[in-house]
Amino acid sequence: YITYKFGKSYLKNYEYNNYLEFYNIFRDSPTSIHSKSQKKIGSTISINRNWIKYATKINFNANIYNQLFSVEDKQINDENVSGNYFRSFPILGFDFQTPFKLKNNYNNLVYTPKLSFILSPGISNTNKISNEDSSVNSFTINNNILLNRYTGTDKLDNSKRINFGFDIRNNVFESSLWQTYEFTNNSNYHYSQGNEDHLSDLLGNIKLIKNKLNTNYDFRYDHNNNYMKSQNLEIKYENKFGDAKLSYLDQKSKSDQIITSDEETINYNLVSKKINKYSKISYFGLYDLKNSINKETGFGYSYFDECFGVNIDFKRNSYTEESLKPKDILTIMFSFKNLGSYKSTNLAVSENDKQDIEWESHSIDNELFN
Repeated sequence: YITYKFGKSYLKNYEYNNYLEFYNIFRDSPTSIHSKSQKKIGSTISINRNWIKYATKINFNANIYNQLFSVEDKQINDENVSGNYFRSFPILGFDFQTPFKLKNNYNNLVYTPKLSFILSPGISNTNKISNEDSSVNSFTINNNILLNRYTGTDKLDNSKRINFGFDIRNNVFESSLWQTYEFTNNSNYHYSQGNEDHLSDLLGNIKLIKNKLNTNYDFRYDHNNNYMKSQNLEIKYENKFGDAKLSYLDQKSKSDQIITSDEETINYNLVSKKINKYSKISYFGLYDLKNSINKETGFGYSYFDECFGVNIDFKRNSYTEESLKPKDILTIMFSFKNLGSYKSTNLAVSENDKQDIEWESHSIDNELFN
């Protein structure tokens, strides 16, 4: 998979960017959702312009996708189909922001109503192309304002929609509310993310950053069925001993007014400051509040000097079924600056299984080295 970005260019106050991408993905045989082989050559031309008028910041965005696919053995209606496909797909958007302050100027708060219009051809994504890079998606405030809300470009956002939101912020506090109205009846992204009506679920975010305390709260409210679909509270605190992180997650889904799934967990993570310049220790876990069980718990040790690093991690997975015994996972990873890392598979196995232990290569971030 190769991507290349050209330098910026300007014409009459418009900024232009061009991105090229190429991949060649192949398998021994096709799967139920992926083709045996697929090649893509794509170009994305991005156009942007900002200006201010009537105390409003106006932003124009456009992405023009030109793509050529070569697909071998894609399963469609129990048949393997091959072919070459070309697609040219534009997406346009206008954003409007009008920040203001109240006369009393309480806590120096800035209020910003926001509005955006996004247009695309409305053509549904074809099943002739194997979805290789657009499969992991989420419905969030940050993602919702993008022209193409998919993570990749094998699938493209065929939406005609209005986004409307409201921000309140100062130097320590931020809050946002966002919602979308979808005009397109066959919007692939909108309905795949669990939005059942043209008017999407309500998205909210609250942040508080003060000294060494960082608090973040996200929620998603389903107004059609009148319940909180998901909420997540994350607290980070830095002290003289290290960094502490606590995360609370509550997720539900409903069908015909009946709760079909209900998950409530607490995730905790403690990472020490550097010990003797090069070492750190950590402790982490995942507690299931519904079943009153530690699903995951473990600890780790890491050492990184100027050119060499080692990680030793232990984790225990526990299960609610009494017939299932906890599973222990012990791994070790050696890292070398500019070369990469080599990580073992699970070392906490029986003597018979130790002959199957393998070493996997990984890339490494050179900033980890002191």
